[in-house]
Amino acid sequence: ELAAVLAGKKAVAVMDKSEAFSDNGGPVFADACAACYSLPNRPMMVNIVYGLGGRDVRVEDMARVYDRLFHMASTGEPGARYTHMGQREVQ
Repeated sequence: ELAAVLAGKKAVAVMDKSEAFSDNGGPVFADACAACYSLPNRPMMVNIVYGLGGRDVRVEDMARVYDRLFHMASTGEPGARYTHMGQREVQ
């Protein structure tokens, strides 16, 4: 069902609220990629991990996700495949 919904889409951001024991993304991202594997024209997919440690997700954060998707769809360049949103920067 997921593959049927994502078929024909240009860009997809999979939002995970937890980490997985790999450097390939979170658990929902892994399942979404696996579901789309056999699609002839898979969408570009990126994984964004958010809300770790109870961090809030702001409207501005979600606007940046959509801006990234529009950029991906228009340029064909996904950028980083696995990113975090809303974490503190290391100083």
